[in-house]
Amino acid sequence: MTGNCTGRWFELTVRQRATRREVVLWQVEQRAADGRARRRLKRQRVGSLSGRALTVAENDLRYWLGRAEVQELERNGRVQLPDALGARFGVLFLTLRPLRRVERMVRLIEGVRQLADEETYYWYAQCTRPGRARRGRRALRILLAGE
Repeated sequence: MTGNCTGRWFELTVRQRATRREVVLWQVEQRAADGRARRRLKRQRVGSLSGRALTVAENDLRYWLGRAEVQELERNGRVQLPDALGARFGVLFLTLRPLRRVERMVRLIEGVRQLADEETYYWYAQCTRPGRARRGRRALRILLAGE
């Protein structure tokens, strides 16, 4: 087999600090050059939630993890996510973090919950698109939360 083989997935990690907890979403890419056994991982941080945003979204995060039959996160743990769930969490993490009002946060979470998988992939691409990600995030916040 010649050429490069790649695999992409998402990981969710929990970091417990002295005063607060933070949930971080990573996109991981694994590359194997020319079929060799040696593989190189490239991790890219997608987003994180902590504080008020995490408190508001925590029940929904647990619900989605349970629906996808993903094990419960430990205090300082890491878990691999299915692609559709990782994209959904990416959209949620990227758009929820800058909001301050709880009402808007709740409306945004409810809107993300109602997105179909195809819509989630579309908005994830828009929210991570180089040079235009800020506009994509704002457009989704306006659409779902009425910012």
